[in-house]
Amino acid sequence: MPLTWNEEGWDTTLKGIVREFLDPKAEVIANACNREMLEAGNSERDAAPGYRAGTQDEKRAIAVAGGADEDDAGEGTYGQEGAKLLKHHDYRATVITATNSAKYDNAQHNRLVNNLHLAEGTL
Repeated sequence: MPLTWNEEGWDTTLKGIVREFLDPKAEVIANACNREMLEAGNSERDAAPGYRAGTQDEKRAIAVAGGADEDDAGEGTYGQEGAKLLKHHDYRATVITATNSAKYDNAQHNRLVNNLHLAEGTL
């Protein structure tokens, strides 16, 4: 009997790993960047939450606010992986600069790279 690969099971496993282990690490990085931005003298209104751990819901809201069709918003694909088309939010955790103040702050102080070490450690 030949072995068969369970693509849907693999997709579910990968998404679970991202949600369980990687998303919290992204939150730690975003929180550290926001804290440092506030400590540097930026007003709370400008700084919080300037850095955000990216999620599908946020990406969809940003895309819809920018004029995208709600059914297609945030559904960009980069190719085939697993049982379904790979969506950019399925297999990774991200931290984004969500405001102009955060973009400027990151360009000046390189906060995302400087806080990347906070995500290291065991799973």
